[in-house]
Amino acid sequence: CLPYSQDGESHSAIAAFMHDGLRRGERCIYWGHARHFDAVLHRLEARGVPAATLRKGSAVTFADADVAHLGGFDMEAQAAAFRAAINVTRRERYAGLRVASDPDVRTRALAKYDQLAAFESAFTGLLDESRATGLCAFDQRMADSSCLEVALATHEVAIVAGRLCQNPFFKPLAKVLGARDGAERTAWMVRNI
Repeated sequence: CLPYSQDGESHSAIAAFMHDGLRRGERCIYWGHARHFDAVLHRLEARGVPAATLRKGSAVTFADADVAHLGGFDMEAQAAAFRAAINVTRRERYAGLRVASDPDVRTRALAKYDQLAAFESAFTGLLDESRATGLCAFDQRMADSSCLEVALATHEVAIVAGRLCQNPFFKPLAKVLGARDGAERTAWMVRNI
């Protein structure tokens, strides 16, 4: 989980996440805003990664989250796309798969609280069973408090101020569904990781 409040913070964290995966021989997918693709590419290249060259193959893939959800949020379609990415990763003999997700507030708004909680939990299960690694980014400036509550409740670790931290607010899915705390509680949670 990456709760962030500045674009540069998310770009740097996502580039570092992808850089680590590429060093390990993993395929990396950034699923987010098309307007942020260049910033992430620039940060990858600043780390010595020939990202533009790697994008010509399948080692580095950028997918526009807005296009993926034109018809609304579809958890099954999202899971199917992830399984397809796993199949490509295995077929092309990458060491693993890394997915950084940072859809915008409009895309996140398509999912209701319970849908988002169920999706985050299911996505964690898919990551575990496929031995993939995921990074879910949440823009604190745009996401509503229930979205941030789901983010903090469904991720065992969080990146805060550039540090990977154990998340004391992680809860099993049954406790997440139906639990709605306000913006103040969410802000307190982020500050206290």
